[in-house]
Amino acid sequence: MHSELAYLFRHALLRDAAYQLQLPGDRARLHGLAFAVIEKVCGGRPPEPPALGHAESPPERPHPTDGFAEALAEHAGLSDGSLSPAGILRVRRLYLRRAAEFAAKRFRPGAAVRLWEQFAGLSEEREKAAALLQAGRLAIQDGRTGSVEAHLSTALELFRKSGEARGEGAALGYLSSVFGENGQVEKAERMAEDALRVQRAAGDRKAEGSTLGNLATLLMRTGRTGPAERVYREALDLHRETGNRHQEAIALTNLASLQRDMGQFREAEPAYQEALKINRSLGNRRSEGMALANLAMLFDLTGRRSQALDGFERALAIAREVGSRLLEASVLGNLSNIFLDTGPPGQAADLLARSLSIAREIGNRHTEALLLANLARLHLREGRLGEAGQGFAEAMAILRDMGDTRSVGIMEANLAGLHERAGRIEEAEASLGRARELLRQVGDLQTEASVLCASAILQVQRGRRDAALPDWQEGARRLRDCGDVQELERQMSAMKEACGKAGVPALPDE
Repeated sequence: MHSELAYLFRHALLRDAAYQLQLPGDRARLHGLAFAVIEKVCGGRPPEPPALGHAESPPERPHPTDGFAEALAEHAGLSDGSLSPAGILRVRRLYLRRAAEFAAKRFRPGAAVRLWEQFAGLSEEREKAAALLQAGRLAIQDGRTGSVEAHLSTALELFRKSGEARGEGAALGYLSSVFGENGQVEKAERMAEDALRVQRAAGDRKAEGSTLGNLATLLMRTGRTGPAERVYREALDLHRETGNRHQEAIALTNLASLQRDMGQFREAEPAYQEALKINRSLGNRRSEGMALANLAMLFDLTGRRSQALDGFERALAIAREVGSRLLEASVLGNLSNIFLDTGPPGQAADLLARSLSIAREIGNRHTEALLLANLARLHLREGRLGEAGQGFAEAMAILRDMGDTRSVGIMEANLAGLHERAGRIEEAEASLGRARELLRQVGDLQTEASVLCASAILQVQRGRRDAALPDWQEGARRLRDCGDVQELERQMSAMKEACGKAGVPALPDE
């Protein structure tokens, strides 16, 4: 063990032993003394805040005790009787709330969620509901949707009991996000519609815009791209009407991602740039990192590899700065895709292992499925066909559960590559046919173009050069039109190799 670590470890043990040797009354007096000294040194007690409401609370004026607020809450709870029970409760609630808000501002969502939970445990119905709502909101932002359904359900029940419609609408909206992330698509849509009904009746236009944005993301993920685009634009109109710049930037990023996935690269790039501009003007580092990562994906698709790597590295730095484990997992997974082709042996596998570990830690099944698919692609590249098949099957099962039609279509295309490597040509053709149908169904013309090219290459391998020509030219034209330079080059190289092996003239691509 490193000497410094050994010292720290022993020091912690000695400190705990010394603490436990104190009599309970002495310990309580020490806590009371620590509380009084810290509070005095930091300039005294901050003012009482207004009652906590359903909306994200406006930032409190900074106070010198903020960095010690969590410790002050703990010392107050363990102190002697210098304060009355009611006084101790009031002080603990004051400092737990400030500690939760301080942790959120310092990009420590996990700590903020834990502190809001503690605050809720010391609160009456109205503020308990509001605190649980804050805990749910922060957990969703961090991608930790597996553990907050109970909190949000309790908040919903309490808001309904008190007749607070705006709180009810917010809780319904957040629950919709949780169910969507967990693959309960029908329940998520029903909850979103309930939230919109309540928010419209209450005249809560700002919350309505946020719920529309979440609904659009659900529609996009489940392959309903036309309705998703329409709802994103509705959400954008509301965000601009209500001056909600934070949500406007998020909606712009999501709309741009939809356009990118549909091969509309020229429309997506300016939307990403506008979202980045808004996020930077607001100082919203987390959303800036999300926009940077998505823009980097677009750079990679359009052959700008150095810009893509730079964007991913900056997004990764932001993810670690703000403690966004979901963003970190996503960026590491995307970097692994790049290093599948360009990195030293083992680098892609290491990145994938780290990103998968994070996705499982936070319980984000959708990200886990996409990373399992990437790992299966790596196994396929290395010739480990059995492991690749198992990985694709696991990813496919999760994505089908979640209703992600587009990603299932992409999995079918990947499976076709596996079948081809294993010599199962008829199965490869069947998988490509299913992939083409699914991608056409969701309107993903760019990925369908890649499938058309792959189908043509398979036809050439089977001695059907003339039959391959229409699919080949259509696929190449679409890739060229949408600017997917990297994929077009990859398909052209594969076609050249297939024609060479078949001993036939190369197919013209236009």
